[in-house]
Amino acid sequence: MDEQRWAVSAKAVVMDASRVLLLQNDRGDWELPGGRVDADDASIESALAREVEEEAGLVAEVGRVCHAEIFAQVGDGRQVIIVAYDARVSATGVTISDEHVGAAWVALDALAEIDLPAVYHRAIEAAPRSQMP
Repeated sequence: MDEQRWAVSAKAVVMDASRVLLLQNDRGDWELPGGRVDADDASIESALAREVEEEAGLVAEVGRVCHAEIFAQVGDGRQVIIVAYDARVSATGVTISDEHVGAAWVALDALAEIDLPAVYHRAIEAAPRSQMP
């Protein structure tokens, strides 16, 4: 019997009233901040807060799940489950890690012009607006 193996990737939808934070990886793809949940993380939420701080230099208050779906099959046969949470940050100044080559606060009405996987579009659409204090 084939055993199904799942990877979980937690993503943060960080928005203000009209913009969302996106990071650009070294392949040139735009994505939401976040990443893999490690075995030593206490929870998905704590993993996500860690990832946002590592990748964007921002301290995030992780809210509720706003979207989840199976994203794609990765090279070793695992399915990736994307779990997107709404998240708040108190600042907009981003300091990217060496995992990324760029960061941008993208206007919500300009998202159609960004080459962004549909799963991230659906997560952004499902997230509550006006998240920044």
